[in-house]
This record gives sequence, C-alpha cells and structure tokens, in this order.
Amino acid sequence: MKRMLVFLLFIIALAVGSNAFAQDFESPRLSYGFGMGGAQGDNTGSDKWVQHYRAFVQYRLVPEYMMGQVSLGYAKLRADEYKADIIMLDNRFL
Repeated sequence: MKRMLVFLLFIIALAVGSNAFAQDFESPRLSYGFGMGGAQGDNTGSDKWVQHYRAFVQYRLVPEYMMGQVSLGYAKLRADEYKADIIMLDNRFL
C-alpha cells in the first residue's frame, strides 16, 4: 500500500510539473501513437475482459486550436456462448 501511495504521488508530481511548461508546447503537424486497454461484452454473464488495441495518426487542423485523429482499433470479444472480432475506425477532433 505504501508503494502504491508513493507511486501515485510521483505520477501526480510528474503531471503537475509537466503542465508548468505547457505554454511552450507546439503541436506537431503529424504524429502517431499506439494505445492499449480493456474491453468486455455486455451480452451474458460469462463475458471475459480482453485486450483492446488502438493505433492512431494525429494531424494538425488549425494551429494551436484544433487537431484531428484518425484511429483504428481492434478487440476480440469472447464468452462461453460466442466470439466476436471488433474492428473500429474513427476520426476524432481534439
């Protein structure tokens, strides 16, 4: 528990410290990234948690005001009764 508290305080300090220099940040014209998370179906009581993967390309629309993000996600949902491959494609405005 003590390690978790120290880790949490470290993360908070890192987040607060990085915001102090945020005014010097300029968004790049084009960038990319990868994310991972969890997904679970909502059909039966036997739905399992599975990994959800997401890759994205981020682009600048209006300098200093708006960015866009095109992403592709994948998850393979599973339960005792079914299996399903989910592929998501979306465009986000940030």
